[in-house]
Amino acid sequence: MLLTEFIGTPVFVGEKQRGIIQGVFLSPKSKAVKYLLCSLQTSAHPPITISVSAIEHIDNSGLFLKQMRSTLPKNALLFKKDCPVYNENGVYLGSACNLELFNLTATAIFTENTVFPATSILAVGDAVLLRPDEPYPIGQRIPAPARSLFFDLPQSSLLVNRSLLKTAVKNGTLIEFTLSLPPFQD
Repeated sequence: MLLTEFIGTPVFVGEKQRGIIQGVFLSPKSKAVKYLLCSLQTSAHPPITISVSAIEHIDNSGLFLKQMRSTLPKNALLFKKDCPVYNENGVYLGSACNLELFNLTATAIFTENTVFPATSILAVGDAVLLRPDEPYPIGQRIPAPARSLFFDLPQSSLLVNRSLLKTAVKNGTLIEFTLSLPPFQD
């Protein structure tokens, strides 16, 4: 799911619509969505921040919360669409057009002409600051053939993470595994 598809999603508590999603706050380390920025139905109130732990379920009709309690975001980065993106040397890379979310975890950030892995996000504020790519493909999706070839993974483990890479090193299949991932795959 893309962030632009997620923004504007109605927020329900029980059967009553309480507001609309306006943005997301990301964890600096894992890039998981920690908080939701939600505007209330009445325009007189400023937007509130809701913890992701309050989500009951998400479906086609909207996002359903157990309770609507405003919290102060701690150690989280507010991702804003259309803010400038720079690398760590200060080179302008474009404007942030979108953010790809998979199971409420950011996997990629889109600019006008380039896609960067979300793991390269160093800081977010008035601009997005990106660090150089990591030597291993952490945060990349694992294609189905690679999953069946090298590991006995649960269906929920669709992203490359450190423990998965450590398992590949222990099994002696790290090179084969990384070469089975994009852009090297057949």
